[in-house]
Amino acid sequence: MEEKTRPYFDRGITALLKGTALVLMFFHHFFTFPAWITVPVSDPFIAYVAPHLSHATRLCVAVFVFLTGYLDGFRKRRGFSDRLRKMTDFLLSYWTVYIVLLLIAVWTGKTFFDPNLILYELFGLKQAVMPFSWYVPFYLLSLLCLHPVQKQIERGPVRGILCGILLPAVIFTALAYLCRQQPEREFLYRLSFLFDNAVDFFPVMAAGALIARTDLFRRFDRKLAACRHWTRMRAGWRAVLLLILAILCCAARSLLPRMQFVSSTVFGRTWTFRLSLDLVYAPVFVWSLVRLFAMARGHVPLKALAVIGRYSLYLWFWHDVFFNVCAELTQPVLYLPVLWPLILVWGLAMCFALSWLTDIPVRRLTEQKNRLLFPEKIAGK
Repeated sequence: MEEKTRPYFDRGITALLKGTALVLMFFHHFFTFPAWITVPVSDPFIAYVAPHLSHATRLCVAVFVFLTGYLDGFRKRRGFSDRLRKMTDFLLSYWTVYIVLLLIAVWTGKTFFDPNLILYELFGLKQAVMPFSWYVPFYLLSLLCLHPVQKQIERGPVRGILCGILLPAVIFTALAYLCRQQPEREFLYRLSFLFDNAVDFFPVMAAGALIARTDLFRRFDRKLAACRHWTRMRAGWRAVLLLILAILCCAARSLLPRMQFVSSTVFGRTWTFRLSLDLVYAPVFVWSLVRLFAMARGHVPLKALAVIGRYSLYLWFWHDVFFNVCAELTQPVLYLPVLWPLILVWGLAMCFALSWLTDIPVRRLTEQKNRLLFPEKIAGK
């Protein structure tokens, strides 16, 4: 790769991308699942329109996954020790929020103190208290798998596609199927959901690493710069086209989220092999937003979006407080503004306040943890 040490976009644009994905996620969870809403809503948009946007707005997960793989391709340290440090950083943030929500649920009588349940939930294998913690085991598994996949990607794009996209999809499909055949073994049955998520999203992470390695974004830009129609177009029209392209990615995901291939000849069973089309939607969505943000950098709404992006991990964890065992207590507060734009802003504001307060002690705990367990990283060795 010509510019291996420099990503296509800087940290500011990265924060904007994460902020956009986070806002999409809040919209996805707050409005597109009527069964999750436990309070009466009078906004007709929430009642009639939003449920049809569920598949489209779930692109937010693929964007986060893609960014993880893409940025990992530019990390100077990608050894097991560094990945273990990232995993423990992630778990420490998650555990902090989980313990708070667990105490609230126990205190309000919505759940009881079950050591078995807590052990599963500490690693996201159950979602009684935090319904969106499925991402926790997926993230841990993906970081481990990304280590050997990166080595194959460095050997060329063909190896990267085979070993990073196709082979993991097949392996995770088989593992999910085998684990699901033993429902009496709870741990294996829970792992089947993990592998199901890995089938959909790990190839997207590998695609991010592959695009970083091949510098595909810059290569496409050079092709675009040679197009006279694009270079002669006014900036305003470019912005409109980029915005339409991003919207089309969401719309296409709603119409065709994946491709499925069925075989009935393996071990006498019907196996369904699928490949998520987020492999296409996420990179195109990210590229269009990067170009759009580069044109509009510095505007006040984008500054607010960047702040949201910098706290996206905590915001992701904290918005679980509005669902499952805490829903009856918190949803009347969340849906108080009535209109969906106000609800979205109000939910973001509450979670941001909690995230800001959480970041202070967790940052200090993380520093102490890394100084104790990973002193070579602190020393810069």
